[in-house]
Amino acid sequence: MEFKEQKLANLCTVNQGLQIPISKRYKEPGINRFFYITVQFLKGNTDQYYIENPKKSVICNKNEILVVRTGNTGQVLTNVEGCFHNNFFKVTPKEIILPGFLYYSLNNIKMYNKMISVASGTTILDLNHSSFLNLEINLPSIINQKKIVDILTSIDLKIQINNKINENLQKVSQILFKRWFLDFEFPNEESKPYKSSGGVMVESEFGLIPDGWSVINITKICKKISKGSTPTKEDFENSNGEKTIMFIKVKDVSNEKNILLKNVELIPIDIHEKTLKRSIVLEDDILFSIAGTIGRTAIITKELNESNINQAIAFIRLKDVAFKSYIYNVLKNKEFQSNIKSKIVQGVQENLSLGVLGNEKIVFSESYTFLYLVEKLDVILNETINLISENEYLSKLKDILLPKLLNGEINLENINLEV
Repeated sequence: MEFKEQKLANLCTVNQGLQIPISKRYKEPGINRFFYITVQFLKGNTDQYYIENPKKSVICNKNEILVVRTGNTGQVLTNVEGCFHNNFFKVTPKEIILPGFLYYSLNNIKMYNKMISVASGTTILDLNHSSFLNLEINLPSIINQKKIVDILTSIDLKIQINNKINENLQKVSQILFKRWFLDFEFPNEESKPYKSSGGVMVESEFGLIPDGWSVINITKICKKISKGSTPTKEDFENSNGEKTIMFIKVKDVSNEKNILLKNVELIPIDIHEKTLKRSIVLEDDILFSIAGTIGRTAIITKELNESNINQAIAFIRLKDVAFKSYIYNVLKNKEFQSNIKSKIVQGVQENLSLGVLGNEKIVFSESYTFLYLVEKLDVILNETINLISENEYLSKLKDILLPKLLNGEINLENINLEV
């Protein structure tokens, strides 16, 4: 399979984004208003702004490609639409290259490193148009471009489908949790809603709760509640160990995708076993962020057994893991999150004490009915974890295939895809 090295200048054009004064940004959508795509948006900032009647050259559609010029230099994105800030430029392919092939040629670690190497500046990098357009990529025939894009997009599509299923499963889990464990409308022996069908209720500090259930502190069902640690610069200087242990930070914890393994930092094994011994987490531990961004929740899966966490994350180790899915849903529940955030200590960085977390009240029971309901939540949780694991595998597979496909290491001549 023949590839030709081509400068990006021969393959695409670029359009610079637009800096809009704050006074001309709108907080509400409206007629002829476009969502304002900024670096802050990419970093998870929830503030949304809209720009009215921007010029056509700074409007990006979902199937177009943006490259971050400065801020998160070298980041490549698609599937976003709106008016883009001048920290970005839009990359438009010419006829000899497919948009999908251009996207994958730009969005990989090799090209990222190239973009960083030619960006100017020391503290804040700036990738100018001429430096970007002077970079080269390997270009196969249109037919082989199509084959490569089909292979990679099939993986991306499967990941997207899994993410959507996961999102829906988590919504269902929270709906059932609220109906069963907060509204107490779980099915009775006749499959009717317990509370509204005359189920026996007793007084508690939470008001009326089902007979046989009680209100307890979270600590009562925990073997351990603790938090992580952070190694010092001196710890790293004195370490001779190989960096093999995953070190989870708040940025790695996603309420939708559990823990984002791809960018998790690795730390030396000797620091993990000595300095950070108390913050080693085990399979089935539940994580809860207690500093900075409060309330992110995740489960330690088999792949993460005996990893480590930093000081902004607490872990809950239950006496009986049969209640894992229940406590996980408690921590993710909007009412619990709102209540816990009202007890945050303000400082240089918002934080929540382990004592406050452990002393939170929950409804609990070891009755057959309670355990039966928890088992139903377990089924959903286990399916979400399986989907997350599958996506991790697919992401690794894509990372392996992508450079080989772009370099021509995989012979596509005998691959018969629809073209």
